[in-house]
Amino acid sequence: MNPNKQTGETTSPDTAILGLSIWNKVEKTDPQYTTPMSGGFKGTAISPAYMIKRATEMFGPIGLGWGYEIVEDGFHDGSPMGFNAQGDPLGPQRVHILRLKFWYIYQGQKGEFEHYGQTPFVGLNFDRDRVVTDGDVKKKSLTDALTKCLSMLGICSDVHLGLHDDNKYVASLITEFADAPASQTPGTSRRKTTAPQSAATPAPATVTTTPTTAGPTAPTLPQADQVQKSSQQPGQAGLELDTPAPTPAASVNDSPVQAGSSPQPDLNQWLRRIKSLGADAIGISKTTVKSIFSGEDLARIQQALEERESELNS
Repeated sequence: MNPNKQTGETTSPDTAILGLSIWNKVEKTDPQYTTPMSGGFKGTAISPAYMIKRATEMFGPIGLGWGYEIVEDGFHDGSPMGFNAQGDPLGPQRVHILRLKFWYIYQGQKGEFEHYGQTPFVGLNFDRDRVVTDGDVKKKSLTDALTKCLSMLGICSDVHLGLHDDNKYVASLITEFADAPASQTPGTSRRKTTAPQSAATPAPATVTTTPTTAGPTAPTLPQADQVQKSSQQPGQAGLELDTPAPTPAASVNDSPVQAGSSPQPDLNQWLRRIKSLGADAIGISKTTVKSIFSGEDLARIQQALEERESELNS
């Protein structure tokens, strides 16, 4: 019996043993591959390429250890868009919908399931004064469906569970991914500290296709899915497979933590990392340091950020 296909059959003992074994290995997300979402929708966006990398680490190269098949690909009419200034009807909205069958091989067993992706194709612009179309609609729908499939396996599930809204949790990931050895996929080992640290964005992690090792299950928070495209207007940029990862921000080191105390950040480590920050990470870092440092240390960090910002603007 296919353990992951939704057939309504009773779960076999072997399947029950697998349980969260995949989920626990891929649930953590390196913060350097996330971007805060703003505007009409608040949340955290994940780089689709990073999610694909995590699947490759877990199952092997696409086409060998995992893959997908497009089952349905079509355009569907939505609600009427109204009338123009002359009173002529604008016609209905058009939405592209794609249904994907995703498969993977794990411990000699093949699992498969289906999910959907969709993107507005024809609709009104943000000001609702003209009709626009999206030329990348099929690419965006594929990305939408594929990342939904990957999230069903637990890949980057800590974002979908809302854990990246917690600065201390994000800071603990920064340390974990930065400290992971090159031979081990970052984020799959148990965290070294028992108390979380404050948030920042880490340095790039080493790319590897070695299968990940088991890690702990992240605590569950009743948060809504943070990465949905439902509010996206036609013509706007969506989550693309070729979306570049955000520029890394400062990182913090692990330090001994006493019971009941907060971990101490490494000032020198921050100062070194600030020298390599990109423009898109300066603003996030300015906010983050206020919850990590105080007094003279905070003043030194803020001065270093200002100097780096001036350097980038010069």
